[in-house]
Amino acid sequence: MSSMSSIFGTSSIDYIVAQYMAIERQPITALEDQQSLLSSRLWMYAELQSRLYDLRNAAHDLSSTLSSSTFNLRTATSSDTDILTAVASSGSAMGTYSILVTQLAKNDTVLSDVFTDSNGTILSSEGAGAKSFTISVNGVDTTVNVTLSSGEDDETVLNNVAQAINDSGADVTASVIHVSSTTSRLEIKSDETGSTYTIGLADVSGTLLSTLGLDESVAATDTQGGSIYTDKSLLNAELDLDGISITRDSNSISDVIDGVTINLVGYQNQTDIPVTLTISSDVDGIQAEIEDFITKYNDAIDYLNENMAVDPDNSVRGMLAGNFTFTNLRSNLRSIVSGFVSTVQAGNPELLSQVGITIDEDGRLSLSDEEEFANAIEEDPSQVGDLFNTSGGIAVQLDTLLYDYVKTGGFIDDIEESVNNQVDFIDTRIGRMEDRLAIREDELRRELYDLQSMLASLTSQQSYMQQFYGSIMANMG
Repeated sequence: MSSMSSIFGTSSIDYIVAQYMAIERQPITALEDQQSLLSSRLWMYAELQSRLYDLRNAAHDLSSTLSSSTFNLRTATSSDTDILTAVASSGSAMGTYSILVTQLAKNDTVLSDVFTDSNGTILSSEGAGAKSFTISVNGVDTTVNVTLSSGEDDETVLNNVAQAINDSGADVTASVIHVSSTTSRLEIKSDETGSTYTIGLADVSGTLLSTLGLDESVAATDTQGGSIYTDKSLLNAELDLDGISITRDSNSISDVIDGVTINLVGYQNQTDIPVTLTISSDVDGIQAEIEDFITKYNDAIDYLNENMAVDPDNSVRGMLAGNFTFTNLRSNLRSIVSGFVSTVQAGNPELLSQVGITIDEDGRLSLSDEEEFANAIEEDPSQVGDLFNTSGGIAVQLDTLLYDYVKTGGFIDDIEESVNNQVDFIDTRIGRMEDRLAIREDELRRELYDLQSMLASLTSQQSYMQQFYGSIMANMG
């Protein structure tokens, strides 16, 4: 009986309950395994949707026939980048231009007289107190207010005037230029280049501008104030484009050739050789877009192949193996990129392979002949564009096909919703089973504790009977 008592100790009860409940939990474990598989499927569908979404976006971009489309990308090439560079936007007219740059645009600049920093010349001439003047740029007058205080040296006054100008909001920038270790002068420079932004100055209260020598109507010297450019036509950029004289305020010119921004960085003599500017198809840019499309197409195909694979030797099946919806998708993808495009203009390539893009036995694309692709773009980018963006083009077909898979409420969303419903249903079943098992575990513990109590009582009776028996045997002896 002592051995039976030890079996039903507290630690033994916990062990017995744990072993029993492990058996009872097996159906729940099976459901949890099923739920884990469903979660893996959800992750797989989300990843597939992401790859198809990326492919659809790439196809959508290639399907555009607007002037800004991929196949209308342009590049601008300058024969002398020390004189000018240029940027061409998509759709700009291709051609070659002869440009002679004879003058760069400049910022109008007015200088003050040169003053000795430690002197008090300005204050002694102008006197302390509030001073005001106006700065005019491009028809806008801005009032500047400055207060001169007794004891200020010339360097302090110049710094205060510069600060007041910069705080005024006028379209100029003022700086104190240290001519030497002991002398300085004030510089006022227009924020924009060109004669349109000529600086005009006028005293309003006091004669501070006059005292400083800030007079835009006279030429500045090494010591006397005035304008750097008294001839305001010198502020403009001047160039000759195919024999046409062009004058602009800025060195960045975007209104001469449609879609092209010319940036002037140097100037030439009249006898110099003009710069040749060539606007052509951006072969590298177009190729980069096509390679991005190929990468995203291959990502989608690879993922479909991986999840549709069947390994009979190891009894392994991909999650999409035998799934008609995605078997059909893969077949359609391969058919579209390998098929003829009947909507191209007569004489243009009808197959991707005719512009250097091939497909292998796994359905993967590659730009296998970059030279052939570049030649097709240089000859006429629209012939490559036709393969993708005509009504029956590859990109148009892919865009249409993939929309039904990746759109909100599309095929993949519907599948994910169904799987999520299964996961929720299993969650509910597991919850109910857990509740029942908790009740069963409590009942089992109570039963075992009752048995433990009964054994304790029997053990006590056994001890009493042994003592009684021993007593009788002793008396009989």
